[in-house]
Amino acid sequence: MKVKELENKDLKRSFEIEISVEDIETHKKVKLSKIGETAKLPGFRPGKVPFDFLEQRYGMSVMPEVIDELVNHFASKVLKDAKLRPAYQPSVNIKDIEPGKPVTFSLTLEVFPEIAQPDFKKIKLQKFVCPATDHDVDEAIKNLASEVKNFKPITKKRKSKSGDTLLIDFKGIVDGKTFEGGSSKDYSLELGSGHFIPGFEEQLVGAEAGDDVNVNVKFPEDYPAKSLAGKDTLFEVKVKEILEAHDVEINDEFAQRFGIATLVELKDALRKNISAQHDGLSRQLLKRTLLDHLDQSCTFDLPEALVKETTQKLKGSETEEQPHVHGPNCHHDHDHDEHAGHHHAPGEECSEGEKKPSKAKAKKKASSKESDELGFDAEVIAKRQVKLGLLFSELAEQNQLTVEPHELEQEIRKRARQFPGKTKEFFDYFSKNPEAVRALHGPLLENKVVDYILELSKVEEKVVTIDELKAKIEA
Repeated sequence: MKVKELENKDLKRSFEIEISVEDIETHKKVKLSKIGETAKLPGFRPGKVPFDFLEQRYGMSVMPEVIDELVNHFASKVLKDAKLRPAYQPSVNIKDIEPGKPVTFSLTLEVFPEIAQPDFKKIKLQKFVCPATDHDVDEAIKNLASEVKNFKPITKKRKSKSGDTLLIDFKGIVDGKTFEGGSSKDYSLELGSGHFIPGFEEQLVGAEAGDDVNVNVKFPEDYPAKSLAGKDTLFEVKVKEILEAHDVEINDEFAQRFGIATLVELKDALRKNISAQHDGLSRQLLKRTLLDHLDQSCTFDLPEALVKETTQKLKGSETEEQPHVHGPNCHHDHDHDEHAGHHHAPGEECSEGEKKPSKAKAKKKASSKESDELGFDAEVIAKRQVKLGLLFSELAEQNQLTVEPHELEQEIRKRARQFPGKTKEFFDYFSKNPEAVRALHGPLLENKVVDYILELSKVEEKVVTIDELKAKIEA
């Protein structure tokens, strides 16, 4: 192997590598020998075919594989010998291949930039915290109460109105015949709920208890039961009773509707839930502020190919999300969905990290027509993503920050809890989709790096209201 360096400027490296005829022939012989172990040719027993016959029969057909394997081997050797860390997949260009002559190929890449760990002790951040107040808990109780309706029979005779619940018997008739699933007795229907097909509930508004009402409707064209789709239908309805909604009493019995023994315990649970939501918002804002600071204060060369790819992904997906942490030699997508190119399990959410840079970043003027149409400067956002992704990757490596298997399992269980009874499906999904696991791994490692930085930084807490906190997030 002969190696000639063609370029060594900034992060760019380029080499011309020559593979000798001897190396090619040696590797080809190895390939042909393996073929000979099982080859079946007329007149020869398996494994006893002379090498000359193997050369004549398979010599040309194995050459593409021989060259490909040698190119990969020597490209890796050049990178290892030169101690280069590619920031992106190297580009290989093989020149003409002629029998009996050396093979020359070019190897072009951009290396991982040198990144010094910043002095995090000099970073000063303000964390806005928002404790859950009694008012927050009371509002949450009111919201729960509004969702739990207590219906009682009306005490004075009147006509039904939207919001009432009717106790009805009904029978559906299509083309002069009843149909399966079209009849019921003592059915409770809340008027205005939209549980029945369009037009049904509206025709029962204004009815009185004891009325017989003919409801004429048409099943939607896309109705699942094809035998009913688009069909005009008559429902013979008997209104048996009218019930009206009453405010529920906020007491222990109310709490028991949600599987909690007492009202005090329900309020405690709500307070914890509200506090967790506020803490999440506070963390989101603190993380975004930290990323803004790192973006502005850290300076190092960025791999042009990685910036270009990220820019194109942003233009294609029209997203502005922040990078996750990957290894220094990878060339993965650096968005939160890890949205471009990553697969998500049902119910999977993005990490708590910022989805957008600060408004000042997002509103930076675009320099191209394409950026103007998108509403943001894709290249500016891409450079930010690449910079933070490389920085976090380096910090994770320097400080031996890793995501353990049990942490990934905990994250999967956490997401599965959002869908009771689906735990097995979640684990099956992730066991069969390495990309989905990587999509979880990135945010988890990213948050470990953020926690590492925050532990070293000076973080001052300031108590604010929830409205003030939300306003700061939207700013």
